[in-house]
Amino acid sequence: MSPIDSALAPVGWASAALGELLSEPLANGFSIKGSSAPPGVPALKLSAMSEHGFDWTKVRYLPVDWADVGDLEIRTGDFFISRGNGSLALVGRGTSAQSVEFRAIFPDTMIRARLREPILSTGWIQAIWSSRGVREQIEARVKTTAGIWKISQGELESIKLPIPPLDEQRRIVIELEKQVTRLDAGIEALERVQTHLKRYRASVLKAACEGRLVPIEAELARRERRTYEPAGQLLERLLGERRTRWEEDQLGRLKAAGRTPKDDAWKHKYVEPIRVNDRELPALAEGWTWATMDQLCYQIRNGISARPEGTDGLPILRISAVRPLSVNIADIRWMPGATSDWDDYLLAEGDLLFTRYNGSVDLVGVCGAVPSLARPMVYPDKLIRCRVRSPLSSRFLDAVINSGHSRAFLASRTRTTAGQSGVSGGDLRAMPVPLAPLAEQARIATEVARRLSFADAAALTAQRCEQRARQLRQAILACAFSGQLVTQDPREEPAASLLERLRPAASATEHTQWSESRRRMGRPGTQP
Repeated sequence: MSPIDSALAPVGWASAALGELLSEPLANGFSIKGSSAPPGVPALKLSAMSEHGFDWTKVRYLPVDWADVGDLEIRTGDFFISRGNGSLALVGRGTSAQSVEFRAIFPDTMIRARLREPILSTGWIQAIWSSRGVREQIEARVKTTAGIWKISQGELESIKLPIPPLDEQRRIVIELEKQVTRLDAGIEALERVQTHLKRYRASVLKAACEGRLVPIEAELARRERRTYEPAGQLLERLLGERRTRWEEDQLGRLKAAGRTPKDDAWKHKYVEPIRVNDRELPALAEGWTWATMDQLCYQIRNGISARPEGTDGLPILRISAVRPLSVNIADIRWMPGATSDWDDYLLAEGDLLFTRYNGSVDLVGVCGAVPSLARPMVYPDKLIRCRVRSPLSSRFLDAVINSGHSRAFLASRTRTTAGQSGVSGGDLRAMPVPLAPLAEQARIATEVARRLSFADAAALTAQRCEQRARQLRQAILACAFSGQLVTQDPREEPAASLLERLRPAASATEHTQWSESRRRMGRPGTQP
């Protein structure tokens, strides 16, 4: 039920426009065009407003006299409405000054409402202002100018509000505070759980890239009295195989062209991969070594620059598909044409994908390993594909690259142009990577997957609980605004009778005060 539907309103409730409930006209604040150091007049900033009241530390001091702005002084119980903001959710948001900490005025980005007593309690207006029925009325009245949403005083005064009997208002507010406080405490606890889980994930990755997550291969080999291949030897073996394959390929091309080398001069054309500069890098665990991505990969390549304009055909990943330690193969668009048109960009299980460009600097250079694919798939030019040399573990590299000095290196190389942050393939080639012995790589990859799977499951449970808590919060508010949260007392004076009894009390003197107040609102320095 809409909380302002008078036809279905609870017994004893009434409905009235906000303008009927004011003791004086809605007032705009002071137009702040400058500031000074104390002892000027303190004025709250719009950012000081929240649903819980004011943050009295968010002030600026104005070079004016109290005599000129005294009618804008904030009083206990005043209700304030945000006049306009770039976010629609903030337009018409209200808060009350529950207690005034010091003398201050309010800016013209706020509208002040002073409520007639005893028709409406401050607690009730603050609660009902965030209800769905009132929010829908506000949003229907909003005007947009240059991308800023605004609402006028007249539109605000026309908003209809549900009014229970006065004592029932107070009972509802007390019960709401009790129940919502408990729920909010639960939501905060669930948010803390998710924060702790993020820290846990980070600590798992940090331990993985420092050789502290599983027993190191050097120690196990000593304990089991066997030999093992340290990562340094593994790296040299891979680099030797890299050169051998290049020489075999070059020799094959020469022979195919009918040329027979007379000496080894042609071998000098071999380009060594970028070697790591480990002078500023920390020492690693026993048996580990530093390497570069250029040494560990046999191909590093940007993706397809053509626009994916198809509605079917060959799936191409979106940029958003790549997140730390994750590639979402369901996050796709479509490339027109046959698969054979894009052979050079096909993905394979174990490929590492890096974000080359992103609007968020925190997502630039993050890496995910491609999972098993049920169909051919390609990737766009804002991603970089790295193909890891066999028999290295891409899952191990995925874990250590997203943390520690590897991640810090790419963050230091990130450049921002036209609102987009990015790294280059050259940055990626030079990135230092901690390399463990092969058997240890497999154990680390398995343990990282196990622990992060637990963290992901716990985070999902916490998110679902938080969502249920927020839904329950809305259900409690709906009960409050439909008269179902507290017991109704038929002996209480109905709200309609209270309204009728108090309407004649608006004397000619009161009307004169309203007119004078409206006239003052047009003084220089304020916005009428």
